[in-house]
Amino acid sequence: MVRMLTVLAALLLSAVGCAKSADPEAAPPPPRTSAWAAIVDADAHGAIVLDGADQTYRGIRRDGSTAWRRPAGERDPMAVACTARCPDAVLSGSILAMTQPGVPDPQPRLILGGRAQPLAGVGGHHRRVLTAAGPQDFVAATGDRRGRRRVELHRGGRQPTLLPVDGPPTWQESPDGRVALLAVAGPAGATTPGNQARWFTRQAGGWRPAGATVPVRGGGACVAGDGRALLLGQPPAILHRAGQQEPITDLEDAGTCDLAASGGIVAELAQHQDGLRARVRAVDARGSVLWRRDLPGEVAVTADPTTPLAAYLADATLQEVDLRSGRALPTVPGVLAARYDGAGGLVTVGLDGDLTWRPAGHPATAGSR
Repeated sequence: MVRMLTVLAALLLSAVGCAKSADPEAAPPPPRTSAWAAIVDADAHGAIVLDGADQTYRGIRRDGSTAWRRPAGERDPMAVACTARCPDAVLSGSILAMTQPGVPDPQPRLILGGRAQPLAGVGGHHRRVLTAAGPQDFVAATGDRRGRRRVELHRGGRQPTLLPVDGPPTWQESPDGRVALLAVAGPAGATTPGNQARWFTRQAGGWRPAGATVPVRGGGACVAGDGRALLLGQPPAILHRAGQQEPITDLEDAGTCDLAASGGIVAELAQHQDGLRARVRAVDARGSVLWRRDLPGEVAVTADPTTPLAAYLADATLQEVDLRSGRALPTVPGVLAARYDGAGGLVTVGLDGDLTWRPAGHPATAGSR
């Protein structure tokens, strides 16, 4: 599951009126429609949705029934992602703790089978769970009041592996949950950016480092199961497992991205005098730009890990793109949020707040709820 903590933080910051997130990977708020929503995570079994209308998280089963509901205020734990299966979830951190370093993070919680339970074994003034498959299988970022930070790899009730880090970490997994990239922002006040990234792989029911730490200019990424990552916060570049970085597109800064089975989609989000503008680029398996759009306002992007398909959402309209030919598929209006589910489906939230599962590549065909 791709971890969306930082994106959700920015969405909520906009909703509660905060001007800026302290997170290095903060994203802009969603399109300014009368209602808005974000899909935190989704698979073939269900989804977690952030409902902007009533400021709640909802865990929704594939049949459309609600498994759980939790408030999404600035003091409430944020939904990070699904656990092993949606809509089971991990909740961790809060907007208030993220924007005010003196405020401690709330205790992380798991929601399993619709019921919440504390997640034990995570201590510290700052304590945010980056990913969790279950009560004894998770990755946490912790820190004390003196600013000392570390990443903890918890596995099967054993002593956790502790990795000291110099700055705020972000964690992004491939949709199949087999590889992940840990990105760490450089120390505050450093003369050079000092951002770093490191690959991890999932082995024997837990996460393990899988390579050396490499310097990067940005922070955060989107990750594919074949060991590619597209780095955010810098000119778009593909980071390979061996550490080499391959620049792609003409964009100057990657604000949001996602990778498909081959190719991917990336957008630059910038504030201009006439408002926010987005430059969207779709690339093929070689990294060559085969489709581009420059749009007013905000966009969200998603890509299908099972096919060469990607999509962007702007002004409540969904546009899918075939990454082999560059052909744009028919648009779908009336969509507040969209996400490929990793199993050949495309999950959308309509203007009425209902979820629909559609076959990827055939958005005009009604799917099951």
